[in-house]
Amino acid sequence: MFLSNSQFENLPFFRYFPPFQPKDASVWLQTLEKEFEKANIITQAERYWCLNALLTRDSSDLANIQIKSTQFPFDDAKAVILRRCQLAVDESINKELSEYLRGNEKPSEILNRMYSSEQYGYLQDAFPTELFIQRLSLHFQYLLKDKLSHYNIDQLAQMEDFIFEAILGRSNHAFHIIDQNSGVKFAIDSGSEHSFILPSSYERNTVIPISWIKAPKGKDIAIYGKKSLIVDLGLGRLYQWNFIVADIMFPLIGADFLANFDLLMDVRRKKLIDYFLAINPYDDTNTNREVFIQPESSECAYLRLCKYLLCNKKPSEILQHIQCIAPTASLQQDFWKGFFLSVLPPSVKPILESQYSSYSLYELTLKADQMYNELYENSYRRLLILDRNSGLCFLIDSGANNSLFPPLPNEKVTPIPLNSLWRANGSPVIEYGQKRLVLDLGLGYSFPWNFIVSDTEMPIIGADFLSHFDLLVDLKRKRLIRNQSQ
Repeated sequence: MFLSNSQFENLPFFRYFPPFQPKDASVWLQTLEKEFEKANIITQAERYWCLNALLTRDSSDLANIQIKSTQFPFDDAKAVILRRCQLAVDESINKELSEYLRGNEKPSEILNRMYSSEQYGYLQDAFPTELFIQRLSLHFQYLLKDKLSHYNIDQLAQMEDFIFEAILGRSNHAFHIIDQNSGVKFAIDSGSEHSFILPSSYERNTVIPISWIKAPKGKDIAIYGKKSLIVDLGLGRLYQWNFIVADIMFPLIGADFLANFDLLMDVRRKKLIDYFLAINPYDDTNTNREVFIQPESSECAYLRLCKYLLCNKKPSEILQHIQCIAPTASLQQDFWKGFFLSVLPPSVKPILESQYSSYSLYELTLKADQMYNELYENSYRRLLILDRNSGLCFLIDSGANNSLFPPLPNEKVTPIPLNSLWRANGSPVIEYGQKRLVLDLGLGYSFPWNFIVSDTEMPIIGADFLSHFDLLVDLKRKRLIRNQSQ
């Protein structure tokens, strides 16, 4: 039996029951149900009617909730209220958090400062989670309150970074270049051994793959063949290359293309640099190529040429540069043979020095090219750099937005419930947290960085690291360069 309006309005709890507050909706509804029991309001229909009466009294936007014909109108209305209120609370928190976070540090950066602070240094590995959480905003504490007891401090920092980027926008360090001939947008990926383009819809749906690339994680990649393309990357010349047609997420220019055409990667400025055409050849002396080609004395030209060639260029390319400044008749002189040997790659020079007097300059070049091809041209194109601190080799991967580190042997790890990284085959990268490392890459500097601990096969220095420390990637000469040209 329904209560009349006058009967319900005369109930004490109707007159004194606190007004509805969306942020406290759950507590408000629990209290209301207790009052229903005291007033012997039992049926779902009566409770539903009373609920709407209270919401109308409070001028709530949720008054007169329309529920489809059901046996449990009160329970269904309660579920709708809780869902709508939670969405409103989340939206409010995200708005406040976004305003708060602008100009503030990421949670992992706060944690790093605390790790390195003398005030907390004595704690070392036993760093209390509570100290870190207290340094964060109340918004972060609210969003992760149900996870504090299940994850360690580095995992919490990783999850909070995920929320930080989800609200303010994810930093995209990896870069793409559009081919001006085809309009195709290529990812620049030094971590991929090969260059790929996507199959057409017809190829994907009707052509049987000729082979498969075994993926370490997720599905294998279907290969449909090769296709020759002439691409214009806006660098002043055209590049013709045989791309592998494969069923991956996006087209990419890999290590084979970049090394073959001698293209350096400037990740911070999101551009490629043609080493041969560059104003600055990026050798150790930072020589300016425009100055180099101006008329000057023979001695100055010799010194500049020597500095320019000490960079592991192919022997036949070195000879071409020598021919630009030396008269053809003089190339058989011992001086030019000695000069040629002096600027050869270190891996080639010692073997040929013993044959210096037995061969002409051209014969030395042929032998040097043969050795160079065996050592470089047919070898692994990707770049691995040794960290002298850990003794581990890191893959230099400009296509990876973040730097990654695999779990150590026998290290117990738990995946975090958030995911932001994906592989080229579309499978997710499982993340376990963060690890702070200080790398020594032989460049005369230390490189402290947060690596995401994940199910990767090997340690990866990604685009975030390369951009932050302004490192150029030179695959032709297997090196990183600290950019000092800007």
